[in-house]
Amino acid sequence: MAELERPERLQIMLTADELAALENWRFERRMPSRSAAVRELLRRGLHA
Repeated sequence: MAELERPERLQIMLTADELAALENWRFERRMPSRSAAVRELLRRGLHA
């Protein structure tokens, strides 16, 4: 099996409102997945 590009896994719990906000943000930006959206938001937050 090929080596994973992102071998670390992070599991988080969200409220329904947080998940809706994430999904809305993701779809507005045509992000390919929830994971991609979370990674982008985390990257932006760390660089703010």
